[in-house]
Amino acid sequence: MTQPNVTRTLRLTVLAGSSALLLAACEQPLDMDLRGGFGDGFTTAHAATGPLDERPAPQAFRRDMASLTLAVRYWPHRWQPQVGARYFWLDEDGWFGREPNGNGEVSRQEPMLFGGMSLSLSDTQRLAPTVYLSRPRVEQTVNSPRWRDRDDHGFVGKLSVPWHITVSKQNGAVLSIVPSMRLHRFAFGGGNVQLHWPL
Repeated sequence: MTQPNVTRTLRLTVLAGSSALLLAACEQPLDMDLRGGFGDGFTTAHAATGPLDERPAPQAFRRDMASLTLAVRYWPHRWQPQVGARYFWLDEDGWFGREPNGNGEVSRQEPMLFGGMSLSLSDTQRLAPTVYLSRPRVEQTVNSPRWRDRDDHGFVGKLSVPWHITVSKQNGAVLSIVPSMRLHRFAFGGGNVQLHWPL
């Protein structure tokens, strides 16, 4: 019964001793930075290998965001036209979670005007085309080669045409297919598919 315990203790002693010798033989400190390394393996940031380099700021992140929307819709009309205004404000800084030194600051202020209507196609389908006009001000400074600094102040126009399909009247389930188009560049502006199914 004692032989396995002695062998196990001897193995652990040899392993610990060889690890200590290997570490003592290193010319540079063994310092692995695992932040942001999941799925990518170890990161090789200079701050993680240089003994005297300053590390990036701690992985803190701060975000302040606010928005205000005012809209008026004329319900009696069969197209239910609406107009409105929206103001969006975002201010964030810190570590953006991309890589160890991916710290930055983003400031966005965006006033917007919008107008649209609701067109009934059938008992279960309707279109809700809406035009958005805004002039966002975006200032972005990021300490990362993957992201670029931005200082954008320009006009943005977008046409969104949501197509709402009632999947189940009993449950109030609605499937929405939402394509959009950029008006300031006359190009496809993306889209999404949403399923709203109340529980």
